[in-house]
Amino acid sequence: MKQPVRIAQRAFCTVFVLISTACSFPASDGAEGSETVGITAADSQPPESTPPGVTLVDLMDEQNSSQPIYLATRLGSETGAPLYVPESDDLGTWSCTQQCAENYAPFLAPADAQAFGAWSLQEAEGQHRQWMYHGKPLFLAVEKPGAAGDDGANQDVPAPGDPIQPEEATVTTVSKDVQPSGNAAEKGDGLTLALFGLARHLPLPPTITIEDLPVAGGQTLVTRDRMTIYFYTGNTEVEQNACGAVPCYAHWEAVEAPMMAQAVGDFAPAQQENGVVQWTYAGMPLFTYRGDFAPGQANGANQSEHWRVALLTRNYRPANVVVAEVAGRGHFLTTTEGKPLYNRLPFRYRFGGRNSFEGYIHNLYEEGKQLGTDGCDAECLETWQPFAAPPGAQPAGYWEIFERPDGTQQWAYQGYALYTNTADDGPNDVTETGLYEPLIGANARYDLADGVANNGVGKAAGLNWHVAKP
Repeated sequence: MKQPVRIAQRAFCTVFVLISTACSFPASDGAEGSETVGITAADSQPPESTPPGVTLVDLMDEQNSSQPIYLATRLGSETGAPLYVPESDDLGTWSCTQQCAENYAPFLAPADAQAFGAWSLQEAEGQHRQWMYHGKPLFLAVEKPGAAGDDGANQDVPAPGDPIQPEEATVTTVSKDVQPSGNAAEKGDGLTLALFGLARHLPLPPTITIEDLPVAGGQTLVTRDRMTIYFYTGNTEVEQNACGAVPCYAHWEAVEAPMMAQAVGDFAPAQQENGVVQWTYAGMPLFTYRGDFAPGQANGANQSEHWRVALLTRNYRPANVVVAEVAGRGHFLTTTEGKPLYNRLPFRYRFGGRNSFEGYIHNLYEEGKQLGTDGCDAECLETWQPFAAPPGAQPAGYWEIFERPDGTQQWAYQGYALYTNTADDGPNDVTETGLYEPLIGANARYDLADGVANNGVGKAAGLNWHVAKP
């Protein structure tokens, strides 16, 4: 890692010379990282966060009256069902016990699957291969035939210890989230919920961590104050003023390291001539942008081709979806033709309702799945059009596919079905965001399950339309 660090540091001198007349970056003797995501200055895009068929689900702690609190992100199957990994870190002493094999099946990869980044493959039963995440095999809970009710009593059930193949078991499609603080799956068996996140696996300096940055679309380096970090990817032939007419130092601030800092994995300190020690990652100097005023912002992303968000993995997004920003509305999802995407959210009886600052961000995944495509009836469909998933589309990341009653497929984001509005002509024309329709008991147009419809004072319920937030 030493040579790339020196090359990128010399590249940084072209910018830093606006502040100082010279740059000096002694080589670092730190150890190599135990695991890397393979990001270099030459990479145009970081790797995907998940392979096709693997989804991400945010776990929320529902409060009595306030907004839900984000806890963690778990891995899911193509339908969002929870995935599990061995609880033990020592896989050399771990094996799927008889009880484990009765309750869980290997999470199998398609025949054409390719390993990348944190995702690898191992041989499973038969001719199949099993997905592994950060070196741990993934499993899926199953419900064996004959285990639920008299209707299945006469069906063949695999003998204890026999491998359970997907064709011999019904995969649980409704996720049953458990709190990430628990250290075992609901059935035990030496497995625990598979949590997603590079910060759990990559060595990091104490002042830097990794978070999912929705506006950037993936796992991103941030400071301990949760401010977005950027890579400088220029080279020595780039003009000194690489970031525009105003000198760079007016906009960018080095992510400082302690004077006696040592390399941590792919992070290495680099000393400037003025004595400031700056962190680099895979040879690229790290900066924050003075135009970011709060965590979650990435206003420096488009300042110059030589500056980019320090994105380590990118979450899947359909090819015809982009993130738009409109003054007063923030960032939201639109089609490439400029049509805003909306989701419909069940009424929640909590302080601030859906009108609080994060009322449309921390949505409960299970409620979206419970509502499914039933949030828009025939009358509704005269104005709202389901956002169709094309033939052959595969769920990945926060994107799933719901099947509609007519057999067509509809995209869902973070568990909620997506729609467009026929009255919208572009991202500046958001006609129905925040629209609330009350639904009262038996007079409701929508047949919603208990816990969604019957929630709140007087058992009243309603549905909100809102632009889909990334």
